[in-house]
Amino acid sequence: MGCKTEDTKTRYQNIKIQNIKTILKYWTKPNLVLAEKTKLSIPTICNYKRQIRENVVDGKLLLNFEHGNTSNKNSKKINDNFVKKLFQKYFDLNEKIGANITNNFITIADFYKDLTKEEKSKISSSHLYKAFLKFGFCSYYAKHKTKRISKQIMKYILDKKEATKDQETMYLKNIKIIDKIKKLSIYSNEKSKYEFGQCMEIDAQFDRFFGTKEKVALYHAIDVKSGALLGFWCEKEETTQGYQKLLEIVFEKYGLPERIISDKRRTMWGSDSTETAFKNALKEKGIELFSSSNPKAKPNVERSNSTAQRNFPYFFNKENIKTIKDVQDNHEKITNFYNKKFNKKTFWKTNLFTKPGNENQKKMDLIINRKVSSGVVKFNNKYLCPFDKENKRVYWLIIVMLNFAKIAMET
Repeated sequence: MGCKTEDTKTRYQNIKIQNIKTILKYWTKPNLVLAEKTKLSIPTICNYKRQIRENVVDGKLLLNFEHGNTSNKNSKKINDNFVKKLFQKYFDLNEKIGANITNNFITIADFYKDLTKEEKSKISSSHLYKAFLKFGFCSYYAKHKTKRISKQIMKYILDKKEATKDQETMYLKNIKIIDKIKKLSIYSNEKSKYEFGQCMEIDAQFDRFFGTKEKVALYHAIDVKSGALLGFWCEKEETTQGYQKLLEIVFEKYGLPERIISDKRRTMWGSDSTETAFKNALKEKGIELFSSSNPKAKPNVERSNSTAQRNFPYFFNKENIKTIKDVQDNHEKITNFYNKKFNKKTFWKTNLFTKPGNENQKKMDLIINRKVSSGVVKFNNKYLCPFDKENKRVYWLIIVMLNFAKIAMET
């Protein structure tokens, strides 16, 4: 038999021609022998033999050596220059949000979501992910094998000096992040134990989110049943006032939960024998406060902190949120973004949130005992005393007597 071929250019066609010639040469040999010589599977050998039989005309082989997807519009090879432009765009966006400072790069999923219709028509999200892997970028939570490939590519690019100085910084940061993030085994599932509103976890994370070196504390309140973000707040530091505001947001919108889980901050936990003003204030509202230094006790809010680090810097940049005041003014928008993006339900048939009996129950006012000496109170290492409008000293005894007189007149 002869083998009639045209001038071929693709690697696939050359390999197929060589394999067909080998099969023709050893046609009478068993398929197992042919498989060993061609490095093809036995089903592929059988398929090639069938094609040969069907395409022999007058002792000549008239066989099409093109790949089956050659004329398939959906299988067209993505232009390398187009992928390079997309990667440059991805790099520029990360530079814009200060990813090298915050160590929080835009996820490839978010980047693809914000591409234009024309760009999306040329590449799918899965192909974009594979294309970016060739540049050394993958998900922080990819499989170990994918991470290893990603790091090898990044190190190769750095060794060959193929990246700019800014890109080198981004690559080095990304390698550290990939090495740092492991599978988070502490994330246990406690959803089946609770109903919506029965248990809530609170915590604050201190990190960079504005693309600058400024660190801020983001406060999260997460429902255990749904994983939904119920309340969100921001302060310069992790403070008692920040937690008070966080809980007031939840109490106002949803009501009072049965239980709150927190870490062992001095605000929440005094000792085994003493209770803090914060815990007493919650107890007055019928809310149990459980504090633990073990992160396994509050896995949902720990996961929320990790999610915020990956997603909020890019969202803040798009929404022009650049300061603590901006976050505070847009806390409702940020909460809605989180719940919508991660499909978290905030309305359930069984809802165990308790409606506050009055406006005071929506507040997180703390009763704090202070020693008064000669009408002077010590607070934050400062000695304070009251003065009237004429800047004259007012003594505590007079204030107490006036208050008693006022109460007596009202009764």
